Amino acid sequence: MDGPVLSSRRARSAGIDAVRVVGIAAVIFGHTFRGPLTHDFLYAWHVPVFFFLTGYLWTPGRTLRQEFVNRGRTLGLPYIGWFVVISLLLIADMARKGAVDGNIVLLPLLGGPNPGGTYGTFWFVSTLFFAALLYRIVERLPRPAVWAVAVLGLLCGYLFGPELAHTPFAIGSAVPCLILLVVGSTARALEPRIARSVWTGAALVLVPLAIIAVVQPTPIDIKQGGYGVPVLGLALACAISFGLTLLAKRIPYPRAVGAVITELAVVGIAVVLLHPVVLTYARAFGLPTIGQLAAALIIPWGVALLLHLTPLSPILIGAKRRRVRRRPVEAVPERRASSARGPV
Repeated sequence: MDGPVLSSRRARSAGIDAVRVVGIAAVIFGHTFRGPLTHDFLYAWHVPVFFFLTGYLWTPGRTLRQEFVNRGRTLGLPYIGWFVVISLLLIADMARKGAVDGNIVLLPLLGGPNPGGTYGTFWFVSTLFFAALLYRIVERLPRPAVWAVAVLGLLCGYLFGPELAHTPFAIGSAVPCLILLVVGSTARALEPRIARSVWTGAALVLVPLAIIAVVQPTPIDIKQGGYGVPVLGLALACAISFGLTLLAKRIPYPRAVGAVITELAVVGIAVVLLHPVVLTYARAFGLPTIGQLAAALIIPWGVALLLHLTPLSPILIGAKRRRVRRRPVEAVPERRASSARGPV
């Protein structure tokens, strides 16, 4: 049975939102601790899981225009909004130091994997945006044809991954990433046939992690156009993503806990785009690694949660402003003055 549905606007699964939150935290952890264990065990799934979930939650039947408008609202506006905010912060910092270099802001305009540092995660948003549009274009084909297009796209990723990744806005990476959306939507269709979802989910997570520990295959690095060992890499990523989804949906979240998880997931895109800025300055101030991780988790999520309460939410969060519901104050009946007490 799915976790509690929590949202005032539309039905949301706290379990799926939990996977989103775990994925974001894993991305931040991977950007903070850059050791081989992180590279092997987190890179195998922490970015692919978001493409998988996009397919898993796919709403069939929308027009391409509707998809463009919807993704523009949830992905495009935060991309533009945070690009402006981060650029202004960099310009102000350079002006404070007395050395303004316009190229630092102008070069990242075309996106892709080249702009690192404070712009290091923008490629992900644009690639996910174009992957969703691409899936919307091909979804009306017969299912075998959809799979054929997705497999062909993955083959292009194996052959020309770095070249595709270095296209403007990393739009080329949407071609091989299409397979993750197709697998996600297929997994959603197959899920009702799974009898023991908890055991299946655990196996889908633990077995791939064991294979990674023993075989140590080349991990996936979509940002740089790397898709791991052909077939195996994507298979492991999809298995872990599906396993996490099955497990998270079966957790009985208390209502308050589910509400917190959902809110953390709703503001997630702001955390994805803002945490590289926090990490950059945390390293500049010489914080220890654990301090960098704490700052990159707490500050972006704290800022994002506050922004969700402001009119800037549609631009920087990609969601409508969150209204805090106040409980109505119960009227207290007036006490009648007792004749024994005399006049007040």
